Amino acid sequence: MGTLMFVDIPANRQDLRKKFHPDNFPVWRFIQGQGEGSYEGGGFPITREGRLKFGFRARKVTT
Repeated sequence: MGTLMFVDIPANRQDLRKKFHPDNFPVWRFIQGQGEGSYEGGGFPITREGRLKFGFRARKVTT
């Protein structure tokens, strides 16, 4: 399972839209640990609509 988070940057914040533009903010990913205790996450640059996307994945237990 994973968790996604979306952040919408308003059109009037061109400073942030430029900061997170694909030319300045690459797709990134991290992995921490190994095996059942590991987790990972990452993010994507801003879309044309002004949305940032971040993801996180780790082992989850439900009962």
